[in-house]
Amino acid sequence: VRQRILKKFRDFAPSPQHAEELVARKCPADGMTFDGPDATDLNQKFFEIMAREALAEYQPSYDRAKMKCHEEVKEAHNKFLRTVDYYLTKDGLDPFTKQKLLLDAKNLNLKPVLGALGSPLVDSKRDEFVAEEVKKVEPIVQRRLFHRSHRSYHITLEFATSFETQLLELWREAAEELLVKLCLEPIHQNFKKMRQEMEDFNKRPRRRKDNGRCNVSFGPKLAEVLKEICTFNAPMVTRSNDAVSINEAERCERVCQEVRATLQKIR
Repeated sequence: VRQRILKKFRDFAPSPQHAEELVARKCPADGMTFDGPDATDLNQKFFEIMAREALAEYQPSYDRAKMKCHEEVKEAHNKFLRTVDYYLTKDGLDPFTKQKLLLDAKNLNLKPVLGALGSPLVDSKRDEFVAEEVKKVEPIVQRRLFHRSHRSYHITLEFATSFETQLLELWREAAEELLVKLCLEPIHQNFKKMRQEMEDFNKRPRRRKDNGRCNVSFGPKLAEVLKEICTFNAPMVTRSNDAVSINEAERCERVCQEVRATLQKIR
């Protein structure tokens, strides 16, 4: 599933050529020069604006990839459910228990995937990258007598392109990491919950089955005992005030013992 997610994202992700086109819009072929007392601030602002505008350009491609990744995860999860259903059926699990085990697995919560808003590259990472790149632009310093030193910054097209390309790579890495996390975390949680349900089910006491066959070998013995019970009162006492002979009492006890022994075998 992870490989499918990454493939879908890369199908929609912007390419280095896209980054070069963005640079061409902002920086002329002979580069840009910031001069004057505000040159340092202008140099900083130039790269900050380039970074924000580039990430805004990349965002629609991320949103489209996110929708496709969501569809891939749903499809993969449905295949997983069919596989689990097949093996549960193959193991002879009754439909009620099987449905109960699969119920939680079917309710996969993928809202975090579609609900994640904003750029995958957080502002702190973006600002840290911009600050590091700005330091690489060496100022041109002209020292003047009785005046402040004059600073200017020249940004070449090659450097601006390198900045934009590295930013794109950083954005792609952050987007891939976030998409994998958003898509796989619900699956992992869902699988863990279903596995716990199965473990709990296996711990429950269940009646043993002898290969699906019912043992009725006690039938003949039970028939003999029932016959004894049915015929016991026929030749015996007919009035309540008649005395019970010793032989009759012994015979009654013998029948009771046979009944108890037969019940014990059946159990």
